[in-house]
Amino acid sequence: LKIEDKFYDFINFYQSIIDAIPEPVYYTNMDGDCIGVNGAFIKMYGKIREEIIGKRIHEIFDINDESFADNQKKLLTEGGVRNYEITKINT
Repeated sequence: LKIEDKFYDFINFYQSIIDAIPEPVYYTNMDGDCIGVNGAFIKMYGKIREEIIGKRIHEIFDINDESFADNQKKLLTEGGVRNYEITKINT
């Protein structure tokens, strides 16, 4: 296999592991842009993956909270895990 093929195999394997998690999961780059989500997140949000990737989580959920953005920056620079509870109201 070419190196590119091995890379794509790894990415697909990694995504299948993330998709196996039953809770909604998203992950971001160091700038806070969403670079991946799992199937549970897509189901909860009701959009396709391509509509989510590249957005910031506060854009996806329309969160206008300064402390949320500050917490995200701190998490990205210091590392760790944050759990958020978001209530989705169907309109």
